[in-house]
Order: sequence, then structure tokens, then C-alpha cells
Amino acid sequence: MPKPVPIQVLNNADYLQHLKKRWLKKVNICTHGIECRNCCWLWTARKDGYGYGTITIYRKQRQAHRIGWTLFNNQEFPDGLQGNHIPICSSKACVQPAHTYPGDHVDNQQDFIYTEHAVLLYGKPSLEQVTEMRKLRATQKLSYDSIAELFGVSCGVAWRAINAKGYYAAKV
Repeated sequence: MPKPVPIQVLNNADYLQHLKKRWLKKVNICTHGIECRNCCWLWTARKDGYGYGTITIYRKQRQAHRIGWTLFNNQEFPDGLQGNHIPICSSKACVQPAHTYPGDHVDNQQDFIYTEHAVLLYGKPSLEQVTEMRKLRATQKLSYDSIAELFGVSCGVAWRAINAKGYYAAKV
């Protein structure tokens, strides 16, 4: 049995192509397709205790958003940095490579502060709207992107409202 190889030293193009196909099967890509850089791509497979997607590579759990960034940017994720989400996307389930960037803890803290303000920029849905969003998601299985568009909010705001996260946690 071969010794497990960390993702940082993978240089086998065939394996990376296989991994990309495997990774994509676990992602709900928006209706705009794989070229879209704006909408969230939500991880549909296993998530860790914090809600971030994970994928097993050589018997080790890896963060799905970091792997996606590596696969779509054709470069190793920098050592010592964490996979941060851009401020308008704070969905832990999002693995959209364009929404992830290598950053440090300070960057992540600044993004969090901005994200809370982004709710104000994009608007806070009313409690009635949140109830309607949840109903649409549960009964019609609409994507977060579609719901966000219907209510004029960002995908991250729609996701948090529907899943009772952040500001919306107390509004259930």
C-alpha cells in the first residue's frame, strides 16, 4: 500500500484531473455554469463540525474550499495561510474557487466585520421574507442564488437567513 501523499506534493496530472471530477460531483454549481465567478457553489457532501465542506484525499480529511482553490488555480495552496472567503460570501458551505483566497487570521477578522456590514449594504430581509425564503427552499428546492435574486439580497445573506445563522439565528 502506498504511503499517503499530502496534497502539497501532488504533481500527477491524471490524479488531479480525477480529483477535480470527484470534487465537482460534490458541488451544487449555480445555473450559470462552471465559468460563473459570482454565485456561490455549495458543498453537498460531508462537512466538519464547523460547517465547512471536507473531502478525503489519501485517507486524510481536507477542506473542500481549499482543494477547490488549488484545483481551479492550478497551484498549491500556500502553507501557513487559511482559506478565507471574500466578504460578500460568508457561507461556510461555499466552495466557489473565486470566493476563496489564501489569507491569515487578521484578514479573516476584517472580512467578518465587513460581512456583518454587507448585510446592511444588501439589505436585511424582514421576518416575513425570511419565512417565505425558508418555505421556497423547503417546498420548491430553489437554489440559494435563485432565492437571493428573488429577494434582492446576496447569496450569503439568503443562506444565513434560511439556515438561521448570524443575525438570523435569533429570528427563527
